[in-house]
Amino acid sequence: MEYLKIIAVGIFTLLVAYLTICVLSPKKVAASKTIVVHHSEQSVIEDLSDLEFWQEWHPYLDSAKEGSIVTSTNKIEWISSTNTGGKIEVDFHPDSGRISFTTAFEKAGVWKAYQGEFLLEGNERETKISWIYVGEEFPFFKRPANYFIKEVIEKTMELGLFRLKKSLRQKDYPNLENNN
Repeated sequence: MEYLKIIAVGIFTLLVAYLTICVLSPKKVAASKTIVVHHSEQSVIEDLSDLEFWQEWHPYLDSAKEGSIVTSTNKIEWISSTNTGGKIEVDFHPDSGRISFTTAFEKAGVWKAYQGEFLLEGNERETKISWIYVGEEFPFFKRPANYFIKEVIEKTMELGLFRLKKSLRQKDYPNLENNN
């Protein structure tokens, strides 16, 4: 009987701890990363307005099956190697130095969306590119997962910005082999 009390207290303590984590966890995932590239703001806007160019650097497109990427004027859609869908819908605001987009992934027939934005500040010599993501609100009991999801999104953004910088450099210097 004494063991049952100890087990009950242990389970109750774990339950209270988990509920506390749920209360303290963020409702949504929000992340941002920034880089500076040595390109004019106008050329960066032009390059990011070309959705075909996104295939060279955007990490989410790595999961696409060969030949499954379809690009239109403001949308990229693909089928992943696990036969789930993905899409990025882009809204261009070149006058304000902003490119907004919604990235959505299909999982078990349900689409999960994240709002993203590129904020561009620069001049003729260099541009600061900030990539911002805000996810949908998570159910109360799944909120602790937001800490892990944020880490994954930040690593993905870091990789994407590194590739973007490299791709912009390769556009300027296509014959340069070692573009680190």
